[in-house]
Amino acid sequence: QPSPGPRAPICVHAAALQRPDQLLAFTERRAPPTQRAKMFAPQGPEPIVAIKAGKCKVEPHRDEAKRAAGKLWITPQKDRGEVIVVKKDDVNHFQWRSREMPCAVDPNIDTMVFPGDAEFQRTSTGRDEDRVYILQFKAQEDRRFFFWMQDADDSNDKELVEKLNKALN
Repeated sequence: QPSPGPRAPICVHAAALQRPDQLLAFTERRAPPTQRAKMFAPQGPEPIVAIKAGKCKVEPHRDEAKRAAGKLWITPQKDRGEVIVVKKDDVNHFQWRSREMPCAVDPNIDTMVFPGDAEFQRTSTGRDEDRVYILQFKAQEDRRFFFWMQDADDSNDKELVEKLNKALN
């Protein structure tokens, strides 16, 4: 029998294969679905709470007077993500991870939170329809993270925030 040739790429359209035996050889080399699911599953402990939320970029306000008053310029990032609380070694960790790559936790937003240390709450942007939230640390006023809710239905926001704060404290 002739050699099947070089290995087919994982992402190949069936129409690109010229012979039926090429399709069979290709499908036999793929990892079984359960193994593929394990390869791309989130690593680490199971989240206690997870909320669909994107990160926000924080900069000093563009207006000089507002910047002098301590106002910030908050810009939502397009990444689809979620904020989660996990318990590692009996300590709560507040994390943000991408929903496209759930195994990749953002190292800049992976922080230990001790009971009474921080609160997750809605913050005013001047527009009622904005759903921007802040994780504010009580002992350090300048230590904070901003997020925007990504779930289309806002009716559960209050309940999810209460659940997250309960998990943190």
